[in-house]
Amino acid sequence: MTTNADLAWPQRRILALDGVRAVAVSGVLFAHLGYPIFNGAGNLGVFAFFTISGFIITHLLIGEYERTGGISLRRFWMRRAARLLPPVAVLVIGVSVARKIAYGTAWSDSLGQAVPTLLYYANWVRVWGHLADKPSRLGVYAHTWSLAVEEQFYIVWPLILVGLFALALATKRAWMLVAVLGLCAASAAVRPLGFNTELTYRSSEALYNRTDAMAELLLAGACVAVLAWMHRSGELRWQARSPMLGLGALAVIATAFLLLPDYDQPQAMFAFWTVGITVIAWANAALCWHFLQVPSSWLSRAFSLPPLVAMGRISYGVYLYHYPIYRLVRPELPLPWWAADAMTFALSIGVAALSWKLLEEPVIRWARRRNAKRERLMVAA
Repeated sequence: MTTNADLAWPQRRILALDGVRAVAVSGVLFAHLGYPIFNGAGNLGVFAFFTISGFIITHLLIGEYERTGGISLRRFWMRRAARLLPPVAVLVIGVSVARKIAYGTAWSDSLGQAVPTLLYYANWVRVWGHLADKPSRLGVYAHTWSLAVEEQFYIVWPLILVGLFALALATKRAWMLVAVLGLCAASAAVRPLGFNTELTYRSSEALYNRTDAMAELLLAGACVAVLAWMHRSGELRWQARSPMLGLGALAVIATAFLLLPDYDQPQAMFAFWTVGITVIAWANAALCWHFLQVPSSWLSRAFSLPPLVAMGRISYGVYLYHYPIYRLVRPELPLPWWAADAMTFALSIGVAALSWKLLEEPVIRWARRRNAKRERLMVAA
């Protein structure tokens, strides 16, 4: 999960994207608490995370290419590892110790359950579980499927992007955009091929966890980054600075939340998984474009309110830690259900804030100092 703190080109934070993350992760938290009204909020929250991550990662790589004339895959992957792995390691250690103390769970059992999370293939474990109609055995790590999708994207996408940069150099950046759009179309085509109206739940849940089926959401964000590159170079003069673009995108996402079909509606589910996901992907992409192009609009300012920005900044930790807290802590609280829900919600945010302050932010600063030192040495050499 990419954070807005990573965004380095242009040299400013897009605070509204932190606000979107805050809303998205709040939807996931309420959905996992089991409130029926928020059933679709978890899905839409994950979709928003995917598109924002695709945008920021591509934006970063394009920025590096503009500054240096190339992309260092090793440095990119090392930065991703430094950003993502320490909190995951803390999660696995903390959960393993808690289960050992509370339930006497063997270390080997805890580690065996955590391996798909540590190696970022939890989504495919869930895919196999749904297709075979068997439990995935991920337990308190079941939510890490989306982190696995993003990590797989981080491994493959920079390799593809290096090739696309060569294509853009040989012709025009517009051809690079066409190539990314083609990949979006290929991902969109996967979903109708993999959907079975007779096995609505199993097939839709399998598609929900498949990297190839979800790639369109990430690539829609990548398209926005390419459009911004074209705009910066003068190849694209369209700015779309009207606030109606952002407002319309928000209206589309809100409508999707209200109209999200149930599993007992196979035809509606098929429409959602063929056309609906594509519409949501491009609505999220339109939001990214609006916040990038019109940072002073009232919509950008609304999503840039300090409480939203603060929660969005720690949203990775909130998402990572909340599910184990919900599963392990909440059932043990001797409180009314509403008080237990409020306590676990607040605890999730509190643990994430501590993780950001004591672990994630120091590691980010260390990685930046290390990269800056290496670049100075290279310049001196």
